[in-house]
Amino acid sequence: MKMTPPAHNDHRKWELLAWLFATFFLYYGDRAIFGVLLGAMAGSLQLSPRELGLSNTLMLGAIALLMPLAGYVGDNLNRKWAIVFSLTAWSLGTVLTGASVGLVSLILFRSLLTGCGESFYTPAAYSLLAERHRESRGRAMAIHQAALYFGVITSGVAGGWVAAQWGWRWAFFVFGGAGLLLAALLAWRLESDAPRTSRRGVLDAVRAGLAALAGNPAARVFCLCFAVIVCIVNAYITWAPRLLETKYGLTARAAGAQAMTGHHVAALLAVIAGGYLSDRLARRWPGARVALMLAAMIAITPCLWWLGSADGFWSVSAAMVVLGLARGAYECNTHVSLFDAVPAELRAVVVSVFAMIALLVGSTTPWVFGWLAEVYGVVDGLSLGFKCLAGLAALAAVALAHVLLTSRRLPQ
Repeated sequence: MKMTPPAHNDHRKWELLAWLFATFFLYYGDRAIFGVLLGAMAGSLQLSPRELGLSNTLMLGAIALLMPLAGYVGDNLNRKWAIVFSLTAWSLGTVLTGASVGLVSLILFRSLLTGCGESFYTPAAYSLLAERHRESRGRAMAIHQAALYFGVITSGVAGGWVAAQWGWRWAFFVFGGAGLLLAALLAWRLESDAPRTSRRGVLDAVRAGLAALAGNPAARVFCLCFAVIVCIVNAYITWAPRLLETKYGLTARAAGAQAMTGHHVAALLAVIAGGYLSDRLARRWPGARVALMLAAMIAITPCLWWLGSADGFWSVSAAMVVLGLARGAYECNTHVSLFDAVPAELRAVVVSVFAMIALLVGSTTPWVFGWLAEVYGVVDGLSLGFKCLAGLAALAAVALAHVLLTSRRLPQ
C-alpha cells in the first residue's frame, strides 16, 4: 500500500511544525539566557565585556561558516537526522557551557560545539517547512518564528530565576538537558525524508546557492537586509539586559525580564498577524511582502535611535516594545519572501548561503558592543551602538524601496 506523501498529510505537517517550534524555542532561549547572565558570568569567570562578546561572536561565526555544509546536507541527505544531530550537538555544548572555567573553555563549548550543532538546523528545517506547507507557508513560517520570541521571553525570565536559586551554571545544565530529551523525541516522531535525486557536491551546492542569490536583485537585497536584522537581534539579545542593569540599577533577573518580555511579546503579536496578512496580500500583489518589509524597516530605524537616546526607564522600555513590533513585522516575511524567489530544489542551500552571509556580518555586533562598552563605559558605549544600528537600518530601508520601485523580478 502506497503511503500518502508527507506534503499532503495535513496532520503530519502541523506536527512537524510543533516539533520544530520546540527546537527553535530552545535555540533562542539559550541566547536570551546568555544575555541575562552576562554579569554573573563575568564575575565568576573573570572575563571582560569584550571577551564575553567575543564568545558570542565566535559562536555566530561558527554557525555561519558551517552553513554551506549544512545546506548541502539539507538538499541531499536525510533532513530528519540532520535536525536530530543539530539538537544533540547543541544540547551537549549548552550543558558543557555550564562547566566552563574560563575564556578558552567557553569558546570551545559555547562558541564551537554549540555553534556547530545549531548550524545544521536552519537549512533542513526551513526547507522541510516550505515543502510540507504550501498554501499555509506564510502562516507556518510565522508560527515557527514565534518560537524565537517565546524562547527569549520564557528563558530570559526562567534563566534569571534558576541562576538566582542555584547559580548561573545550572541555567545551562537545565536547558541543555531539556535539549537532549527533545532530541530523543525528534528521533522517534519526525518522518524520514523521501529519496531525492539531487546529488551535488558541497562546493557545487554553494555555487548553486550563490548563483540563485546573485541572479535575483530582490534576493540580494533580502540578504543585505537580513544581515542588518541579525546585527540588531544579536546586539539586542546580548546587551540590552546589561544596558538596563547598569543604567537603572536593576538586578540581572529584573533587567532580563524587562528587556526580553515586552519586546518579544510585541514581536510575537506582529509576526503572527504579519504572517496571515502577508499570505492574503501576496495572492493579489506580488510586491506585497516587499512592501511590508519596507514599512517594517522604516519603523525599525527611529526605534533604534530612540533606544540609544532615551534617558527615562519607561521611555527606553517603550522603545523596546515598539522595536519589537517593527521587528516582528519584518521577520514574518524574511524566509517566505526568499523562498518565493528561488527554485524549490535549491531552498536548503540558498537559505544556508543566505544565513551564512547574514550571520558573518551579524556575528560582529556582540563583540563590537562589548568593545564600545569598554571604551566609552557600558551605558554610553551601548547607547552609541544602538544609534549606529539605526543608520544601518536606514540604508536597508533605502535598498528595499529601490527593489519595490524598480525591480522586475519581485517574488511571484
